[in-house]
Amino acid sequence: FVRLRRSFAGTLRGERAGETPSAAKTFKKGLWISVSQIAQVFNSGTDVLVVGKVLGATATVPYSLTGKLTTVLANKPQLLMQTAFPGLSELRASGSRPRIRHATGALSQAMLSLSGLVVCLVIALNRNFVAWWTGPQQFGGVKLSLAIAAAMLVKHWGQTFTYSLFCFGYERRMALTSLAEGCCTVAASFVLVYLWGPIGAPLGAIIGYCTANLPLTLSALSKELASSPIDLLRPSFSWLLRFVLAAACCYALDRWLSPRTFWELALTGLAACAAYIAIVCPVLLRDPLGSYVRPRLAPVLSLFRRAQAEAVAN
Repeated sequence: FVRLRRSFAGTLRGERAGETPSAAKTFKKGLWISVSQIAQVFNSGTDVLVVGKVLGATATVPYSLTGKLTTVLANKPQLLMQTAFPGLSELRASGSRPRIRHATGALSQAMLSLSGLVVCLVIALNRNFVAWWTGPQQFGGVKLSLAIAAAMLVKHWGQTFTYSLFCFGYERRMALTSLAEGCCTVAASFVLVYLWGPIGAPLGAIIGYCTANLPLTLSALSKELASSPIDLLRPSFSWLLRFVLAAACCYALDRWLSPRTFWELALTGLAACAAYIAIVCPVLLRDPLGSYVRPRLAPVLSLFRRAQAEAVAN
């Protein structure tokens, strides 16, 4: 800021001809985005520190290893939002609120579907995966594994609303909201880890997000889209019941198969994916997500029907 102020003062004030918006406005937006990135340290990097501070350094090892599979797989659904972000920005420029609302609902369904698949894989594999990887003594327990996966699912679900809100120019609000969420997460995690052990860290993250971030994000987004928060959440309801059923099936797979070797884990993972897709697939074909999925599945279904007709004819 000092460098810009001293050497390029006219540019910073937007005094050059044809500069709309001014460089100062762009500078402020970039500053708030940087603050948001700093706030992510509170939200994503403090759980292990809190566990180590309250319970000792040795408690961080099983906690970290129990959450490793979730951490690795969690990056995949986030790629969806990063890919969709330019499209959301273009929709905002078009000024069509119904289209933005429709796209936000579709992204919410898609994000939940991918994150739900990650959770089901964690339910089916994580206990035996950690035992195969490092030994059963390093597994923090089924409850801790589920809590870490649930914290990931809640944050992914909320990211669809956060990315949509970012397209409306709420950089400052998002930065302050992320800071508030981080403070609530750290405070809740300290208290819950002290009371309940390592499981308090992911539970603190869920409390921090649901109390400080989600209400403020939904209120701003509903105002921009002229829609109630319930309407924004409604596309997620149809997915929830099917996800619970799929999670129960994956838990049964874990108990029934109890994979021990790498290949057994791989086959169990494939079975969990197949069960999840079979149960959740009808949700993917419903609007608002279905309007994007059905046209892309049509060529594949056409080839399948043609091959089936040829087989019957022969």
